[in-house]
Amino acid sequence: VKVETLKMETLILVLCTLIALNAGLGTDSKWFMTDIVRSKLITMLTADECTASWPNVQNCVEWWEDTDEKLRYVLTNSIPPYEVAPYCPFGIGKGYCLPDGATNCSQFYGLTCPAQKGAPATGDVEVPQVMLYAMNLYPDPTNSSLPLNLYQLNPLTWSYDPTTMMEKIVNHKEDTLQFQWTPFVEKRLFSLSNNKRLLLEEQETEEQRPDGPPPPNAAFQTTGVHLAGIQIKGPAEAEGYNVDTVDIPLICGGHVTPPVGAGPLYHFHKASFCLMENSTNTGSHSAMVGWMNDGFAMYGFNDIDGKAPVLDECNGHFGCLDDKCEDVTYHYHSNNYTYSGKGQFTPYWTGCLGPSKGICNTTVHQQYDNGADWCGAGCGYQICVQTGTNKDTLNSYISSFGDSNWLNQFTVNPF
Repeated sequence: VKVETLKMETLILVLCTLIALNAGLGTDSKWFMTDIVRSKLITMLTADECTASWPNVQNCVEWWEDTDEKLRYVLTNSIPPYEVAPYCPFGIGKGYCLPDGATNCSQFYGLTCPAQKGAPATGDVEVPQVMLYAMNLYPDPTNSSLPLNLYQLNPLTWSYDPTTMMEKIVNHKEDTLQFQWTPFVEKRLFSLSNNKRLLLEEQETEEQRPDGPPPPNAAFQTTGVHLAGIQIKGPAEAEGYNVDTVDIPLICGGHVTPPVGAGPLYHFHKASFCLMENSTNTGSHSAMVGWMNDGFAMYGFNDIDGKAPVLDECNGHFGCLDDKCEDVTYHYHSNNYTYSGKGQFTPYWTGCLGPSKGICNTTVHQQYDNGADWCGAGCGYQICVQTGTNKDTLNSYISSFGDSNWLNQFTVNPF
């Protein structure tokens, strides 16, 4: 109790210091740290249930839109809305190295589970990590740079470890697989000149040119964020092994990372089936389950009337979101799929950032998962449209991005 009280007193002192600092700085100019973000951040950091230790910590997540910044935000403590028991990927006393729980890999050398300080004898436990993501509120499927690698456009902006009170402002130009944590109060979270803001935006633009190498991904291969505030990662573990080809147990499609850096972080690799409707449901379109790096929405397994979605290589398509087809968008569908390790892969979430235009293979890069190809089979055409989609509604959606003839330059499946 004394430790928790001391922790909260220290946190309040840090926040008071930040508030005082903000008063002296005037209007915030950090490109992601607007007044509303600051307010929500302080609310979450001072809520006991959001920053408590396991097993008392609860799921805390808030989504909102900033139409001025043209960004969709989510602030989360990265704790799932269901119980995750103490966890050892290969069993108690085993290591964390793939594929069989050895202890000789560079990332987790010499560690045996549970290696987390203070963890129960039965395994490592999740820790709250407050993360801020900002993604495009108005993604454009007609953008000429598409498709991109599924790990590009990383939306992770800032992260904070309530246990150590260390924070990280993500620099997407100099990312590494390990978080480089710095003391929260020393970072001057709410201070950044307009010149620095412009420099960061220029770096992001330069890094994302399709003719150059893709940027690293600070968030350990992030591909999106679930509505529950849980990070969605790619199909591979840190050492490049596909999660289906190694005997790592997953809880609702996810698990916790080994206790390095800020500590065990719960995340998804595969479809979050325990939070989705049953895959055999019939009727309307599956519900939305999250947002991917590019700002396009991710939906469940089914399309309208419970039909299988007609998907491109990225795992997305143009299609209706309602039974009357009054709303058409480009969006993704998740798959409840198990990979054998051979043959054509089917993405669990995304295979690339689409539309794929039949060239998903051009997004594969050695820098990501050792050059693994996570593209899907596609529909046999450059652009995939769900069967039954209203043509006029589709054309209206395409035209909203400025080029009503955009679709004519590609092959499109009959729909």
